[in-house]
Amino acid sequence: MRLVILIVIVVVLIVLIVLILVNAAFRKRILKHSRKLPQEADIVIIGGGVAGCVLARRLWERYPNKRIVMLDRGEDRRNDPNVYRSEAALTIAYSAPYSEVIQSDFPGVGCSVASMVGGGSSHNFGIVVKGSRHFLETEWNPVFDMSNHELKRIHRRIDSRMDITPLPVKLDIASRILPAASKLFRDGAEEVLHGINVIQNLGPLRANNEISEWILCAMTSGKYKLEVVRDYNNGVGPCACPTPQLFVDKILGVRASVNRAYLPERSSLKVIEYAEVNVIKHCNDSYRIKLKDKRVIKAKKVIMAAGAIYTPFILKKSHIGDHLPIGENLKSHYGCTMVLAVKGMKDFSSGPLAFVSTNNDHVRNWQIITSGSTLTNLAFLNAQGIDTQSLIFDGYKFITFLAWDLRPKTNGSIGINCANKNQPTIALNLFESSCDKISIVNALRFLGDIFKRMKCSHKQEKCKEEKVKLLFPVKGVFKRDDFDELLANAKTGISLTDHYCGTCKYGTVLESDFSVKGHPNLHVVDASTFPSIIDGNTEYGTLTVAELAATRITCK
Repeated sequence: MRLVILIVIVVVLIVLIVLILVNAAFRKRILKHSRKLPQEADIVIIGGGVAGCVLARRLWERYPNKRIVMLDRGEDRRNDPNVYRSEAALTIAYSAPYSEVIQSDFPGVGCSVASMVGGGSSHNFGIVVKGSRHFLETEWNPVFDMSNHELKRIHRRIDSRMDITPLPVKLDIASRILPAASKLFRDGAEEVLHGINVIQNLGPLRANNEISEWILCAMTSGKYKLEVVRDYNNGVGPCACPTPQLFVDKILGVRASVNRAYLPERSSLKVIEYAEVNVIKHCNDSYRIKLKDKRVIKAKKVIMAAGAIYTPFILKKSHIGDHLPIGENLKSHYGCTMVLAVKGMKDFSSGPLAFVSTNNDHVRNWQIITSGSTLTNLAFLNAQGIDTQSLIFDGYKFITFLAWDLRPKTNGSIGINCANKNQPTIALNLFESSCDKISIVNALRFLGDIFKRMKCSHKQEKCKEEKVKLLFPVKGVFKRDDFDELLANAKTGISLTDHYCGTCKYGTVLESDFSVKGHPNLHVVDASTFPSIIDGNTEYGTLTVAELAATRITCK
């Protein structure tokens, strides 16, 4: 009897496997990309990043009979085994073939620009910070002429496509087996195999409860009284949270890129890879888009979605809107760094984060990010004369604290490189504003207070060995509390985000339908449209802007 049951089970499994393999052979959810450029189209979207993918989806839904072409200078790397790996987080976001690094005007600081379909969300590990309700309702809604109800509706649309999931402390593989099998049968093997690859290479995950409580206690017991919350994306202002939120597929654990979420399968939409745009020329009632390899495509309507660096750069090269402040008002979050060495601590990738108000009001002034050894820049520490290998040998792990000014006053700009007109110049003008200097020095002082409280909590254990060491800034800086010395350390350990925005400001450069003033069929939809820099990460803000623009752009 047992033998019969065993045979039946084996036969059922074999049949199931055969059905899955047959199904996988016929079901391909991956959108097929091409390098063959059509001669003309109704709508051409320049840039396949966050905004480009959203617009491609929404305009395809609204205008299924229109010829929509999306151009991207990179390729779709959604199945690249190196993308999404925590262990490669320090290099994936800032090196070829995933990004281009352009040197800025600030010594030693380069700006990373994504070069792949899906944009930054495809390789930046997808941390989700929506921006506070106070910021959106007071600074964006009035400018965009968007009601609170419309904003909530847009956020619901985004959330229905992009799963937001707390980063787990550890992966429970067993709980994923049945959902993954269901997805395998329904959608084919490609997605599931990719998910398995990601799960195998995640490395350490979120800090465990003991480490999180230790860091949170140090964050919340000082001058700035922060409320500890479980979800910092629920509209609250200043707060501390033990759990970073990520765009993650809830079944497979794959960090969800916007191209996975939005680009439709089996559609008339064409995605053209390795299509780097050089200039755009307005001819009669259409536009001629010339690529760097001399190919040309004509379009009745053009949507610029190449990001806050390349969108203004292409427009300036094309002499479109020369009378407008295109390329001006460049902003990005930037701040300072503190690195600690901790003896006997379990490693982790991401830890608690906080949003601090300096005036005890609803305004988020600083964002504090913590990460473990996985995301600590050892090359930077070694350059400061710190022997990281000896520390590792002695059993130390590292914690990095980043403090970003969420309301920088400095304005940068995008220009054309005189020596090489195919490359933009980036003037960040960091620390030129006295307000930024004061804010970032005070943020570094805040990090110093966190270190003192973390160290004191370990002193209570009466351990002879120093369990918490300050590696950067240099020893004695916090004790001396000299403004100029703190500022010098902030500049040495500068933390710059890839949150470039504001270079084609809505209302200044753009009309209400996101068209460039004087060009009703040329639109700009990406982070360059931001009227002010959001008090969160720019990815969700870009999704919001793209969803809004998709309702306002019409195609006859």
